[in-house]
Amino acid sequence: MTYYIRKPSSLNNSVDLYYVGSSQGFARWSDKFDDRKVYKVDPTYLTKNDDGKNGGWKRITVVTE
Repeated sequence: MTYYIRKPSSLNNSVDLYYVGSSQGFARWSDKFDDRKVYKVDPTYLTKNDDGKNGGWKRITVVTE
């Protein structure tokens, strides 16, 4: 089983964005499904937002394939 992270675009809710990784501490997202980062273990731990500063992870969904 594999996993990936998806969220709706803040500009257009009908467009899904896929997490592709991070660069210099900033999350990168793409609307291209093939660019998504695929995980072998559930990546839900990445979405923790204990201090409220991780706004880029709002409305995300961890999807299993």
